[in-house]
Amino acid sequence: MRDMFEQAYTADILKWVALVFLAGFIGFFGKYLGRVVLSLFQKMPRQEPDRSPGGPDGGPAAQIQALRDEEKLRKKASKNAVKERKKLGK
Repeated sequence: MRDMFEQAYTADILKWVALVFLAGFIGFFGKYLGRVVLSLFQKMPRQEPDRSPGGPDGGPAAQIQALRDEEKLRKKASKNAVKERKKLGK
């Protein structure tokens, strides 16, 4: 009688181990698939509606961005000038 209970316990244990392993396997690949799908949606270009309140200038955010771009161009120009002076000095 004791052998029958040991076999039943062993079978139940193996069944539960397999079930937990299968659940972990499905959970891992489900999470991976979810991340892949989300990354595909994030890579799609988003078309935002035009939110400019006052006209063609685009509002204060566009003006700030334009000022930043101009500042970057000025910095690049000054760096290039310094490089040219160094080249001429050698």
